[in-house]
Amino acid sequence: MNYLFLHPNCPGQYKHILQRLADDPTNRVICLTTSPNNKLPKGITILDYSRHRKKPGQLHPFCEKFVTGSYRAIRVARLCSELKEKGFVPDVIVAHSGWGDGHYLKSIYPDVPILNYMEFYFQPRGTDMDFDPPGKVATPNDIARTTTNNAIHMVNYFNSDWCITPTFWQRSVHPTEMQEKISVLHEGVDVEKIAPLNVDGISLPDGTRLSSRDHEIITHVENNFEKHRGFHIFMRAVEKIHKQRPKAHFVVLGSDGTSYGRKSKENRSLRQQLMAELDIDPSRIHFLGTIDFDNYIKVLQAGQAHIYLSYPFVLSWSFIESLAAGCQLVCSATPPIMEVVEHGKQALLFDFHSPDELAENVSKVLDDPEKYSDLRINARRLALQQYNVRDLLPLHIELINDIAKGVTPPTAAKRIEQRHEKHGKDAAWMESWGAYRHEMKGTN
Repeated sequence: MNYLFLHPNCPGQYKHILQRLADDPTNRVICLTTSPNNKLPKGITILDYSRHRKKPGQLHPFCEKFVTGSYRAIRVARLCSELKEKGFVPDVIVAHSGWGDGHYLKSIYPDVPILNYMEFYFQPRGTDMDFDPPGKVATPNDIARTTTNNAIHMVNYFNSDWCITPTFWQRSVHPTEMQEKISVLHEGVDVEKIAPLNVDGISLPDGTRLSSRDHEIITHVENNFEKHRGFHIFMRAVEKIHKQRPKAHFVVLGSDGTSYGRKSKENRSLRQQLMAELDIDPSRIHFLGTIDFDNYIKVLQAGQAHIYLSYPFVLSWSFIESLAAGCQLVCSATPPIMEVVEHGKQALLFDFHSPDELAENVSKVLDDPEKYSDLRINARRLALQQYNVRDLLPLHIELINDIAKGVTPPTAAKRIEQRHEKHGKDAAWMESWGAYRHEMKGTN
């Protein structure tokens, strides 16, 4: 079969799918991307569409994302037209078009079915927009910008034959009319490669050796250090834990860039601002930057506690990977996380806005690791049962091939629903979210 994939940061969510398709020599797989140097399986044709024109000068700022996406999309359209002239017509198109790159795919290939990855539909209320600080109200400008940005998602939706998203939470933020055409299916993680390992600490790149006998090793991972992933809350908890626990060392992975929120107007990064503001011992917090995957796993395996926070937003891959590694999880009680884990079963949850509660829970698991050892076991078991790529990958392939055959709704969608029912994965996480808020915070 002929497969056409679109993702500016390919492979992105399609890493395992591309590997499986590339293993079959009868398949022809083409990836359109702006990151041609990313590692992809052998046998895949990579086409770079990064040479799009710059944004126009006189443009309302709320429209910039859509217009920038349109420039990217026209480059994609030209590449597809060239492919079509050379005789390549895909049987199916699989696209993550959240930046607008796929706007014109249906115009070039009107008879080719499209499976679109719908990562997040932005809402001015009840998600990241009005979450932090507590009581925040989205401004008229925030609402206008969000509504305009969602135009990209609407184009993607109406151009698609079927859609996919990784979590129920992420589907729930889409309008009800759209949800019927969206299957919930996570990409999964390699639970054989990412697994618990009983190690005595970790050696850091600067030569520092942290031993689990002499130190308390606490880990934290973000792609970029920013408020969407609770970095400001994490750092305030670090300050408290450093004062309370002289043996505590933090091993932190991530960069100073911006993935989700707006770029700071400060000349310093958020990390630099907080390090200057807070009383944190720099010798006991180790920022390793971005490291290779194998060493990343070693960091997860070495931790005696692992901290993860998120706004009500997209769930990180690293969170599922920390489950697979059997980490001792201390997490914010926010919807994307509460959909996956239960307080006291796979993790200890805390109020996102409370560094005190975060520090308290970290101290609990460090003071009595045996008492909370079942959380590690249950976290690993959850990853094996619900997020094993070996179980999820066949469903992805089946879904793609159903779409290619014009089967809508795809039969794979029903099998996916049955799997969720088997594991009790449904809207019950929202009830858990409400119950937690009522029990722990006294809210209604």
